[in-house]
Amino acid sequence: METETRQNSQNFREKGLVLFEEEKNEEVRDFFKAIDDNSSSPTKSRECLEKLTEIVELMKNKDGGLDIKTHFYHLQPYPNTFIGSEAVTWLAKKLKLPSRIDATEIGQTLMTRGFIHHVVYSQPF
Repeated sequence: METETRQNSQNFREKGLVLFEEEKNEEVRDFFKAIDDNSSSPTKSRECLEKLTEIVELMKNKDGGLDIKTHFYHLQPYPNTFIGSEAVTWLAKKLKLPSRIDATEIGQTLMTRGFIHHVVYSQPF
């Protein structure tokens, strides 16, 4: 089932994410291509980093961003944190992604690129 969902998600992205406004289709398609393409050009890498930075700024926004506050993990408080599952939901909704899988991929990319991390660096996104 998950393989089928992932394949549908991949097909959906290749078709340009029709849930996005028409003028954003190419931008979103390029963004996912830059994430997926390990050999992307420096220009594409820069564009990808700019887009990821923009997403992080939206996440931090007090009006409509994530619920960033002190959370507890294994009874230890960690200030200025958010819950990963809430971030997936937020990303999917805010970016109008077709699935939580796509949101998880973006979250993992944010971790891989060093924008975010687990509070004790022990978990993938």
